[in-house]
Amino acid sequence: KQSGPDAKKRFSQNVIQRCTALLQKNMDSINNSPVEIPNRQLGRLTLNVSGGGNLRCQYCYANAGDYKTKGHNMTVAVADRALSVFFNHFEHIETIMFFGGEPLLNYPLIEYVCKKTVDMARNTRLKSLPHFAVITNGTVYNKKIAELFKKYNFSVTVSYDGDIDVNNKLRISQKGQGMSSVIIDTIHKIIDETGIIPGIEATYTRFHLE
Repeated sequence: KQSGPDAKKRFSQNVIQRCTALLQKNMDSINNSPVEIPNRQLGRLTLNVSGGGNLRCQYCYANAGDYKTKGHNMTVAVADRALSVFFNHFEHIETIMFFGGEPLLNYPLIEYVCKKTVDMARNTRLKSLPHFAVITNGTVYNKKIAELFKKYNFSVTVSYDGDIDVNNKLRISQKGQGMSSVIIDTIHKIIDETGIIPGIEATYTRFHLE
């Protein structure tokens, strides 16, 4: 579960080489094996549309939100390719989930995918239109996003870690400020402006225990 410099300090070079070889062997086996797709149905297609984040969450596993690819967002070309591949392989895709980083930093691409999906669903063998969903940190929101949520009947999940004081310790801005009040305000705006009641996704940490 460790990677980067810490892993290299803890494990010998021999162990790292053996693990790398094993991973490559498994990947080769997967790549050479036919994939069985039962009933040609997919529960969820997750698109990582933004490689960057606008917060500095204390437990972030993605190098404080940038996945070491800061500013690298999914492009229209990549989105087109992904939709083409999955729509050709499946007759039913239940949900298309937008993920990041902070996915709403790449709002134009999300809007594009929604429009493209509607068009493709009419002209492919998809039996029904996928449901759209997004996981957001609750700090990127405006009127255009509200209209997008309403138009495509989004499911919205906001990352919020419970107690206000705990959340302020864990979810902070790039300047080190706790973001609880901003996130709570956004949740209220989503409810008032779209009628959508967001789900809450929390990360449980030692701060909750303390």
